[in-house]
Amino acid sequence: GLSAIDGLVADDVLVPPGAEGAFCERIVRLDGGHVSFLPPVDAPAVVARPDSKEIVFGSFNKLDKTTPEVLSTWAEILVRQRNSRLVLRSRGLDDPGVSKRVVDLLGEAGVDPSRIECHGWVNHSELLAGYGEIDVGLDTFPFSGGLTTCEALWMGVPVVTWARGRMCGRQTASFLTRVGLEELVSSSRENYVSTVLSLAGDGDRRGRLRSELRERVAGGPLGDGHRLAREFTSAIEHAWCEWDVV
Repeated sequence: GLSAIDGLVADDVLVPPGAEGAFCERIVRLDGGHVSFLPPVDAPAVVARPDSKEIVFGSFNKLDKTTPEVLSTWAEILVRQRNSRLVLRSRGLDDPGVSKRVVDLLGEAGVDPSRIECHGWVNHSELLAGYGEIDVGLDTFPFSGGLTTCEALWMGVPVVTWARGRMCGRQTASFLTRVGLEELVSSSRENYVSTVLSLAGDGDRRGRLRSELRERVAGGPLGDGHRLAREFTSAIEHAWCEWDVV
């Protein structure tokens, strides 16, 4: 932390109770979450996934979050879920050498290259439309998604995360908690894999989530900017009146 900063705005998922000792700043927890999400104006309507035995996993996170550990975990999922493929979208993947490296790493873990799609940069509306072919979003770790996760949820795609120790690894966990999907927050690699496979195998549940997620975001604390403003204002007023700082 920084001794020049008195308070750190977070929530009870980003910084769980008992974790305060890892910070020199005072933790200011906002009940409804530390951020709110303003839906993109260019977002297309959520489209239902066709009835198919194939499961499409996807991650549109920045490529530098996709570490060898992440790829090996995703490879295990693909090996165990045989009727599946993986769609990746990120700047950099339009470089043939970069995309080949990703495909090769997954191939070394037993995934046929034909089951992997790598896509580079597209405009924002095309990016959002790309969620129309994704059944289950795969979060990265130890650096989880931020805006990418919110946009996936807005487009009806449930995201499975592995909540790690640092704040940067718990963002998706916070967002999922605000939309009532704590069960998609995993505590270990094994739990992450099993949670993904369980969701992939439950088409009815995925269908319900696809039709409900946009309303869950809009109608809950994650989509309520006024809630964030009220809670943040109250927290600042409390700090101003109660904290002994110079």
